[in-house]
Amino acid sequence: MACVGMHAAVVGRLFERVMGSMKIVSVLSGILIGVVLLGASVAAKAQTPGDLERAERMGQQLYQLDRAFNAANVAGQDTRAFRRSDEITGWVSGQRDGDVWLTFVGESKKQGPIALFQMAISAVGTPVGEMQRLDEEPLSGELLVQYSARKLAEALPHTQCATQTDTLMIPETTPAGTVWQAYVLPHSAFGDVLMLGGSVRVTVAADGTRVDASQALGGEACTVVQNPADAPALQVSEGTQGGPNELHVYLSLRAGKPLYVIDGERRWLVQDGHIRAVPNG
Repeated sequence: MACVGMHAAVVGRLFERVMGSMKIVSVLSGILIGVVLLGASVAAKAQTPGDLERAERMGQQLYQLDRAFNAANVAGQDTRAFRRSDEITGWVSGQRDGDVWLTFVGESKKQGPIALFQMAISAVGTPVGEMQRLDEEPLSGELLVQYSARKLAEALPHTQCATQTDTLMIPETTPAGTVWQAYVLPHSAFGDVLMLGGSVRVTVAADGTRVDASQALGGEACTVVQNPADAPALQVSEGTQGGPNELHVYLSLRAGKPLYVIDGERRWLVQDGHIRAVPNG
């Protein structure tokens, strides 16, 4: 794939060698009920108040960054050079004056990663100006580190649930220092399908040279959530040891609907970027 995360012209099958390990979500009385197949691995869970607050914060940032990327990608189609470019191998982002700046990157044999295009997206997800064609200067500083961290995360083996993936990079300050959280997310070619399984959070050292941890967010089985337009809410079961995490927050925001997460005898409501426990039943 010429550009990781580019949403246009996706072809091929959604799933690769996943029969037998897939978890499907079905519709029942207008609410989507998760059906868990045996053998699905445990997803990352957020249970303590601190964990839940972190899941909310990271999920909201994932949604905002994904929205910015989508807006830039759509607006960029009006720029012929961007639309026809086959050199893009990824993208990096940064904040400036309240806007998200996205830099689309290519790789040169002589110069290494180079900046090809750039666009600013406002805090509400709208383009600021047009897509800019850059002079193919080598990446440097934090953007180079971010791109290196991205490539490390993408190269890490994990369950492949789709022919297309997006990688969203978020810096996070932890008690041990700043790290890069790289979210490698499978992306459905269909607008009414959300994907949980195969989503991975990869923690990369601040200098972008070392993977410190990797955690499946939706289990190793290729879980999908069907999202018909007339469904008022979504519901998924992650098994007795699961629980809500930033992936659920992100997907709820992306769908624009409440998402119920069943965790054994506990039931959680993920809505408007927040998580709270609700009565089960």
